[in-house]
Amino acid sequence: RYEKRLEQKFYGRILDFYRFVDDQIGETMQLAGPQFSVCIMSDHGFCPVVRSIDLNVWLLQEGYIQIKRTTASQARYFLWKHGLTYERLYSFLMKMIKYGFKPKTVDPRDSLDLFRIGSRQPLLSFNDVDWTKTKAYAKTSNIGQIIINLKGREPHGTVTPGREYHLLRDEIVEKLKNLHDPQKDRLINGQVYTKEESYHGEFSFNAPDITYLPQTDRYQAGNAIGFGSNRAFINFTGIFASHSMDGILMAKGPTIKKGEEISGATIMDLAPTILYLMGLKVPNEMDGKVLTGIFYPEFLQKNPIQYYTSDEEAKKKGIDDMTSKDREEIIQKLKSLGYY
Repeated sequence: RYEKRLEQKFYGRILDFYRFVDDQIGETMQLAGPQFSVCIMSDHGFCPVVRSIDLNVWLLQEGYIQIKRTTASQARYFLWKHGLTYERLYSFLMKMIKYGFKPKTVDPRDSLDLFRIGSRQPLLSFNDVDWTKTKAYAKTSNIGQIIINLKGREPHGTVTPGREYHLLRDEIVEKLKNLHDPQKDRLINGQVYTKEESYHGEFSFNAPDITYLPQTDRYQAGNAIGFGSNRAFINFTGIFASHSMDGILMAKGPTIKKGEEISGATIMDLAPTILYLMGLKVPNEMDGKVLTGIFYPEFLQKNPIQYYTSDEEAKKKGIDDMTSKDREEIIQKLKSLGYY
């Protein structure tokens, strides 16, 4: 969606902004001093997005989501299939703004948000889903996350853990791998991950069962309100770019190689690498690895990586288990920083 007119207007400002960021990096490095190392890592990259995949619409079309048989829900379902959707409503409201119409009390853009909250949803929504017959759905306001309606985990679970769960999940995964955009007549080469491939730990049971990421093909999978369109594939109207899996990593310091190109690093590698740089032991149970490829070989030889288990370290130092008071104090401190 490049426009020559906009490039001429904003190119200088964008370049100035990047120069400003670069200056901030330079000041940070000067403050740190030449004896310290500086690492910069982004938590994601960015890529253009030109098409959207509404996973809940797709799941509905494939029969994994069922609509209630009540008169009201079936009426909304009928109207939705014939084009009365939030996508159509959004386009209408944007045209109102374009042509200068603006209600005195409510901005048309805000009125769309009112429809998304609770029972104030006049069009087809999650309120119309029959959860007792639904097998899978996509989380709203998330990117590419599909949840199996599993018994014992979901409030109205229909899928039995074990064989039924795995057969259903494998079926959806296979369909996603072969997903075809009918309007563009092309196969989408999206990345598909199962829960076990993406998550581990004691709370992984609650993690999304499938994650679908087609960003490399300039698609984004997900939705904001349930059934925004009556088509699974639509052109984006308000978002032109989104997060990608590949971010950026830069490091500079007296022990770090100059001009070295690193590949395969992940955001989880940053913490153990920093611990190693600080001369500290790395917990065995910590996710990620020390990025040895960024260091000079002689530094690695003189400073071998040391590991420990947290239980061993706690016993050695005589540290008791954290009390509930200590835990609450930490939680409150994190909340004050915005983590809640």
